[in-house]
Amino acid sequence: MTKNRRHKINSNMTLSKWIFFAATCGVVFALYFMFCVVPILQSVKMSFYKWGGYKTKTYIQWKNYADVLKDRVFWKALKNDLIITLIKEILICSLTVLFAVTLTRFRMKTPEVVLYKFVFYIPNVISTIIIGSLWGFVFMPSGMGLMNSICSIFKSGVDVAWVTKYPLGVIGFVASWCGVGLFMLTMIASIHQIPGELYEAAKIDGASETRICFQIVLPLCVPVLATLAFNFFVNQWNSWTTTMIYITSPRLYSLQYLLQKILAEAEFLKQMADMGTISENTELMPTDSLTYAMAMVAAGPVLVVFPLFQKYFVKGMTIGSVKG
Repeated sequence: MTKNRRHKINSNMTLSKWIFFAATCGVVFALYFMFCVVPILQSVKMSFYKWGGYKTKTYIQWKNYADVLKDRVFWKALKNDLIITLIKEILICSLTVLFAVTLTRFRMKTPEVVLYKFVFYIPNVISTIIIGSLWGFVFMPSGMGLMNSICSIFKSGVDVAWVTKYPLGVIGFVASWCGVGLFMLTMIASIHQIPGELYEAAKIDGASETRICFQIVLPLCVPVLATLAFNFFVNQWNSWTTTMIYITSPRLYSLQYLLQKILAEAEFLKQMADMGTISENTELMPTDSLTYAMAMVAAGPVLVVFPLFQKYFVKGMTIGSVKG
């Protein structure tokens, strides 16, 4: 039976179909392999060498990874990233569910729903620099800061340097505010896929809106929530702009911003070496291979987390695309 099926497939593949397959899938796969897979494999290979871009490469096995894992700055940056990611996961998941359920279950007029969607989506289209300026005014340490002014209503003389005292919390809150709009629209599309008969049956049984939310809406939206949670994690893990805007202390750097700083400093030193300002053999010259090793270690959490959400990923990404 297997041979007959294979023969049938081969008989259906005409010359024109093979040409079309080679011209589309073959070319796309070749380009993907050349520009995506090869650089990753090359980075993995270079992480096992000692090389600064000028000297001869020396194979040193796992020494670069050992140096990375022994670096206290690396672990501090990793801890900062985990804290910010956890704050963002909790806030953005809660706000996404809250806003999506509110806009779909409460009886609002269409113009009101459109207005609220527009207001919640605005942060997704605003530049990061503008967002940093806006929230910089909100968390301003003096009495002119909006947050201190609000707190002064309940307790006089409040003057808290929010960014300095609670830097990771501020970053997590601002990052959640920036991303909730897009994920809220995805969640709304998922809720619209739930059959209305389930709501009617629940109401006949006397279920409240809270019970409907926790026993009908959320269980049926698990694939979308899992997909959104993974996207939250990846977006925050690869982000370094919020750290660049709000953080000045090196002990609070995120992992991606630390990598960006290392790459920028390495490029600056290489330019000085090209101009003859410093020697190529100086100890200040960083090794590119160590940066490769750090990048591989930084990508590890994403590679570990993805298999846990893989079974929800395809369904969560496609739900809401076709309304049944």
